[in-house]
Amino acid sequence: MPGQVGSRGPPGIQGPDGSKGDVGDKGERGKTGGSGSQGDVGPQGPRGPPGPPGTNGAEGEKGPKGVKGDLGPEGPVGLPGAPGPLGRPGTPGNEGPRGPPGPEGIPGEEGIIGPPGLAGPMGIPGTKGDKGEQGPKGDKGYKGEIGQTGPEGPPGEKGQQGTVGTEGNMGLKGKQGIRGPPGPNGPDGAVGLPGRDGPNGDKGEKGELGPSGPEGRQGEAGPPGPPATIENLQQLVDMGLLEATRQMMRDEAERRRRAAGDENELPPEYTDGLEEIFGSLEALKIEIEQLKRPIGTRFNPARTCKDLQMCHEDFPDGMYWIDPNQGCSKDAIEVFCNFTAGGETCVLPDEEYSQEPSRAYRKASYGDWFSEFKQGYTISYSNVGVVQMTFLRLLSASARQNFTYTCSHTSAWLDTDSDTHDKSVILMGANEEEFAYGTKYEPKVIKDGCKNKPDKGKTVFEIETTKLHQLPIIDFLPGEFGGEANSRFGFEVGPICFN
Repeated sequence: MPGQVGSRGPPGIQGPDGSKGDVGDKGERGKTGGSGSQGDVGPQGPRGPPGPPGTNGAEGEKGPKGVKGDLGPEGPVGLPGAPGPLGRPGTPGNEGPRGPPGPEGIPGEEGIIGPPGLAGPMGIPGTKGDKGEQGPKGDKGYKGEIGQTGPEGPPGEKGQQGTVGTEGNMGLKGKQGIRGPPGPNGPDGAVGLPGRDGPNGDKGEKGELGPSGPEGRQGEAGPPGPPATIENLQQLVDMGLLEATRQMMRDEAERRRRAAGDENELPPEYTDGLEEIFGSLEALKIEIEQLKRPIGTRFNPARTCKDLQMCHEDFPDGMYWIDPNQGCSKDAIEVFCNFTAGGETCVLPDEEYSQEPSRAYRKASYGDWFSEFKQGYTISYSNVGVVQMTFLRLLSASARQNFTYTCSHTSAWLDTDSDTHDKSVILMGANEEEFAYGTKYEPKVIKDGCKNKPDKGKTVFEIETTKLHQLPIIDFLPGEFGGEANSRFGFEVGPICFN
């Protein structure tokens, strides 16, 4: 609604004179007016034609100045002048009454989606829900790996006396006991049988050197022997090399003694030298036997658990020593041999960096790897060096490893509330490749006990691959946590088993 009329502005600047209008029609003759007072001297008229010469009149006096005439009639309106300067704005008028609502406009185009808003503050914990109905019985799970030997339990109560068992087999011969103190002298016994012949007497003086015999002819050269490999040495041992060598040396010594005409036994220094040689040959025999059939000890390790099983099919599952690079046994490593699974070589992670109980991580947020947590770390396998791990990969065709994720009021793989895997656990391998849902290397889920966010549950992942550089697992990105005040998670890393 327009405001009130403002006060009249100051007059504008005088506009330029308008152009002369056309001559109007001749008006009617007016009545003769009265004699007016003498007007001002009019302008000089045009020069008339020369009149006849007049007579010279007397010079008249100058008349008085006439009275100023009246204002003439208002002239016609001139053309519009140039626009004057803009006047000062008037004072605002009073607010008019609200008009009726206009017609509804057509819908506008869809706007650009704005950035996500900031996360709101955490709500107060809700009340505890009613206990849900018991779910259907799940399928029978896969057979788990043999766990490590648990700590020794407290002694149980004394049981009832059992029935007498059957007589057992005769045990192995025990070690010789400590010699007891001498007993008291017994009564004199009967006269014994004659004793054996006593030892030979002292060695006699050396006899004179006998005449030299004729020089024998040189024998023909024998064929070259086979290369000295472990298999050849073992074959010579199996053929009786040690015993034949031992007997040959004794025969040669006896022959020389008889040729010299010496009826006495061999001198001690000669027999001592023979025993030293025989001892070295015996040690060589034992070492060859150990190389052929290792027993998995610290100083006699096998190359892999598979090799150990092929040599000793009756060995039980357990901890054994292996040396994959077949070098000095000082870098041998202790592993778990799973003979039940066909001779798998299982390397255990470091105990202090392989498991955590379920707990809350208040200062961590979703999207961080566990090693980036303030209380986190990288999963390590320091008991196995880089060289031995590399040789294990070279000697194996495949590898597998389990990862158990424990949960409380949080999901690990499938979230049944949203029916998605948007916030599932991601595992990282040794070459920093990720094992996640929907990827090329999606892990196998043996059991998903966290999908309903229970008070206490666990989800078991298994990675099996022929790309052995991908394992072992060194880090993981936890699933959704922190959404509820009492959400917690933990984990346990299983051994990496080569086959």
